Amino acid sequence: TENQQVCLFLKETFGDAVQFETLADLFDGAEKACTEEGFLHVFPQVYDSEGFFVARIRKLAAVESEPAKKRKASFPFSLASRKDSEQIHQQLYTDLSLKLPPERDVWLRDQEVWLFPARLRPLLENIRFQRIGIKLAEKHKKGYRWQHEAVMTLATGKESSCISLNTDEANEWIMGRDIRPQNLTGKGEVIVTYQGFPLGLGKWVGNRIKNGLPRELVRDTGLSGKIL
Repeated sequence: TENQQVCLFLKETFGDAVQFETLADLFDGAEKACTEEGFLHVFPQVYDSEGFFVARIRKLAAVESEPAKKRKASFPFSLASRKDSEQIHQQLYTDLSLKLPPERDVWLRDQEVWLFPARLRPLLENIRFQRIGIKLAEKHKKGYRWQHEAVMTLATGKESSCISLNTDEANEWIMGRDIRPQNLTGKGEVIVTYQGFPLGLGKWVGNRIKNGLPRELVRDTGLSGKIL
């Protein structure tokens, strides 16, 4: 589908305007790997090399092309129902004391929960999307697995679910390590903060807070490194 079928589609589309030329003489023994059309398949098990596909195509005539049709923007999300949206709002507040801002819509994609500006809706048919929105959670059997970016976007550092870290603990956190706050214990998910600012999402496991910092944000240098 990525090799000879593309070439055959070209031939089918433009007919005699293009011509396949054989590669049987490209190097000694090349004829052993040539197809009927003259395409060259270099197989690792035959040539002790990486695998390659090579085709030589000659343009014999010009053709008039039609203007490319604009593709409609594809938005792979569905707007959450009122019931689902209210459930997500309530669960987020119950778990982390976080509230979703007004003028925002909750959208779903498979088991993912996303947050988008409400003003986005009229634009869906007119623009293409790369990476927009905030991923709030992934849904599982027992509820929702809240995401780091949701906490960093919505938390103020003053929520009742926040646990304040000292400098040593914050340093350990940035290095991707679990935290064991002295004389503290709890259950469920928490927001860890340093000097009043959110650092991320953790979860009580016994007397320690399991580190939920995404791997790409972990810094071996701790607080002396850059925090994004």
